[in-house]
Amino acid sequence: MAKKIKFNKTVAKFRKEFHSNYLKLIDKVDPIKVEVVNPEMLDFLDKEYFSKGQPVNFIANHTNSHDIPVVGKAVKEHFYVVIAKEGLTLIQKIGFLLNGPIWIWRKKKESRQATQEKIILAQKNGYSTLTFFEAAWNVKENKLMNKPFNGAVNASKETNVHIVPLILIYLSGKCYVVIGKPYIVNKEKSSREQSDDLRDIMATMLHDFLEEKTDFYPAKTLKKKIEYIADNWEELPDSKMEDLLILYNQLKNLKDILRKQFKEEKEKAWEECPGLDRNFEASCIYKDGDSPDEAFAHLDRLKDNPKAKFLFKSGIKGYSYRK
Repeated sequence: MAKKIKFNKTVAKFRKEFHSNYLKLIDKVDPIKVEVVNPEMLDFLDKEYFSKGQPVNFIANHTNSHDIPVVGKAVKEHFYVVIAKEGLTLIQKIGFLLNGPIWIWRKKKESRQATQEKIILAQKNGYSTLTFFEAAWNVKENKLMNKPFNGAVNASKETNVHIVPLILIYLSGKCYVVIGKPYIVNKEKSSREQSDDLRDIMATMLHDFLEEKTDFYPAKTLKKKIEYIADNWEELPDSKMEDLLILYNQLKNLKDILRKQFKEEKEKAWEECPGLDRNFEASCIYKDGDSPDEAFAHLDRLKDNPKAKFLFKSGIKGYSYRK
């Protein structure tokens, strides 16, 4: 018989009352500076939700171990957060216990189901929740958002709590937080479609910030500088040839430079969490049911069938089995 999931209202009340002290504590433990890019959204959430006792279902992108304290500093409102137990130190576990964790063992189906029930119970009892619905760190170069899981949307379908997307961007030792508009889940629309909608919304939020605040297209910037020198060749000083060669070499080596910078940033994030298993984290990322490996999985069973061996003979056009 499955164990009934309960929500401890007394402990939840204590955590909410302790929350202002908790924020002071994480400022000392995790001193990274946080800036909310659109603070008017904080006023909106407080006016339309928190002051009325209405919770929200926060979802955020996930890239490193600072993400949870960063969200706490940014939104100020108390929330229960879905946290994977794998790789956490004792100090981290104690810190999360003070805030309000919803623990999950990502590879255990029973744990995932229990986690979903706990999210729903927290929201039904008037508490906001935070889910990193990519399920693992996004450490893919040039990939703004991983494909998300459906848990956040499924919870809101059950509770009618609105989803608020958050985007976290780390630049020069500081984290910028962009708060998206509340997303109202449609119970008649598939969870998969709405999860993908939210991923597109969040990827756009991230792209727009990077394009406005950073040199998101460095190749384009370098080309413009080269074009400027070419268009104003006669008016520029003698150093123009030297400048042109520098720009050309930067453009030529740009991919390697950016790849190196990305690798160094991600390596630093991994080093901050030595208990994490990188292969395990990679295995937690959502995999499409129509990926090539899964779409052709049935052929793995056929290859050892004597009656089907002719399908894999060399020289036959079409799909061929490759180890």
